Formats: sequence, C-alpha cells, structure tokens
Amino acid sequence: GLVLRDLNHPFFSPIVKSVERKVSELGYNLLLASSSGDIEKEENQILHFKRIGVSGLIIASMSLHYNATEYIKQLQYENFPYIMISYMHDPDYWYVGIEHEQGGYLAAKHLIDLDYKKIGCVHGGKGNLLGEIRKNGYSRALNEADIPFDSSLIYYLDQKKSRFESGNDVGKQFLKLKKKPEALCFYTDSAAMGFLQAVIEGGM
Repeated sequence: GLVLRDLNHPFFSPIVKSVERKVSELGYNLLLASSSGDIEKEENQILHFKRIGVSGLIIASMSLHYNATEYIKQLQYENFPYIMISYMHDPDYWYVGIEHEQGGYLAAKHLIDLDYKKIGCVHGGKGNLLGEIRKNGYSRALNEADIPFDSSLIYYLDQKKSRFESGNDVGKQFLKLKKKPEALCFYTDSAAMGFLQAVIEGGM
C-alpha cells in the first residue's frame, strides 16, 4: 500500500511510477491512496490497508512536525513492514529521504560561489520543521563565507495555501521591495514557479 499526501504534487508523481515499477518486478500489486492533506484521512487509509491484508506500507505522512503519529507508532510496535518517505524527525522510525540541511547549504553555497552576497531564503512557513532545517544549511553557508545573517531576507510561505500560490504571493511582495536581495533560495520548486509567474507578470 502506498499512501501519499497529494497525487497532483510533482514531487510524488515519479515516486508512484518508481514504486509501481519495482513492486511489479517483484510480483506484487500496488494499492494507492491520497490523504489530500488530511491527517485523519491518512490514518483511515493506513488502517484500511492493514485490514485488507497488504504486505507492507509506504507512507508520506501529513504530520506537520514530522514526528511519528500514534498509528505510525502502532505499526512500529506491531513490527508491521513500513517505510516513511521524505523525512522523520524521530530517528527510531524507518524512513528514506534526503539531507535537508545539506540541501539548504548547497543551494546557498551555489549562489555564494556565483558571487552573490545579499541572498534571501524563501522558507516553508513559520513552524515548518523542514523549512527550519534547510534554513540552518543556508545560514551555515553564509557563515562560512563571512556573510552576516539578515532576518529581513527570510520570506515565509503561507502554509494555508498551495506552495505555488504562496510563492506567487511572495513574488508580489518582492516586486514592492525597494531594496531587493540579489538571489533567493527556495523551499520548493513549486513555490519558485509561483514566484517566477508573479515577477514575470509584474514586468521584471
């Protein structure tokens, strides 16, 4: 069983294709569900998959703080085969993902290597754990280059909106700034696309 947050999100499309290809090679069938950003729906889908006897679960959890929810803890307690996608804050639970802090660092370092000094960071939103982790990498790159951290260059996405729409809002705010950063690090590609649409439509 594969439980995703959003089937329409570009991050998940290649994951679905890869998982489907691999399970087929191994002689299994794939059951797919989307929580549509609803953590209660996610729990019900996981419980349903268990009831119908799936061999294992791959889960992209909707937990806002990337901690194990009660039903993930129950999977662990029962020794049920599962793996989380992207990130888990708790090291006691199984997940596959990327080094988010290193990603933020490499993005900022790339811009620094291009000789930019005034580099902004478009954050995932206040209270967003992955946003904070990536911002830590961004800050580390600035510190290594002796560039002072400037909190006024941190821009927050609205977590109540889609990443694209929120990035678009940041782009509109950016156009109004008298003193603009020379470059920006973005939390997600979809936010960057929304930002680009706004600044292009704004004549930049």
